[in-house]
Amino acid sequence: MRKEKKELIKNYLLDEKISEEERKERFEIAWDIWEKLPEIAKEEVISLFDEIKNCIQNEEEIKNEWIALNTLRKSFYKWSGIYLFKKSWTLDSEKEWILSITLEPDYFSYYFIVPTNLFISIKKSKFIEKEKIDLNNITNRLNQNFAQGKSGNEWVWWKYLERYKEIHTQKFWLDFIGKKQEIIEYCSREILQLKKASEHLIDQAVKKYKSTYRNQ
Repeated sequence: MRKEKKELIKNYLLDEKISEEERKERFEIAWDIWEKLPEIAKEEVISLFDEIKNCIQNEEEIKNEWIALNTLRKSFYKWSGIYLFKKSWTLDSEKEWILSITLEPDYFSYYFIVPTNLFISIKKSKFIEKEKIDLNNITNRLNQNFAQGKSGNEWVWWKYLERYKEIHTQKFWLDFIGKKQEIIEYCSREILQLKKASEHLIDQAVKKYKSTYRNQ
């Protein structure tokens, strides 16, 4: 199928039945699309994450006590994404969180500069010493009572989304054109379900960590 598509595109661009000027025009348009598509996709991903963040913030359960950030706006790189945390999960600054619920990209394609697989997680701040906070309880309880996930490094627990995850693929972008609102609602729902399952566990871990932190 890929070879057939390649031949179709090649024949369209280099069709000898049309004039030289028409062939040049077709090739120029194709080249511009090839050059600009990654940049357009990047802008659309950032905008999509903004809309997911706004959808979450509009939930009654999120108002007042919670902070939601789209860090892709600040820096479009690996492990940026949506961070959702309580004000009480922070230290001296409201943006200096101890633990956060996240929606993040797995990694970036070097050719098509957009995130690939998306995952939800509970993430530990890299400034927090792992030995001084009880993370195993969060990992184990979520695995038992919410969904089987993985853990490692800064991620206390993480799991790939089941749908709309491979956002570097043509299939995702075809869905994006017709189902953008569905994607926003799905991603928002996944984050909120993780919030519901993990909130009390994070509350306990943060409370214990803060008591240790203040007694240093």
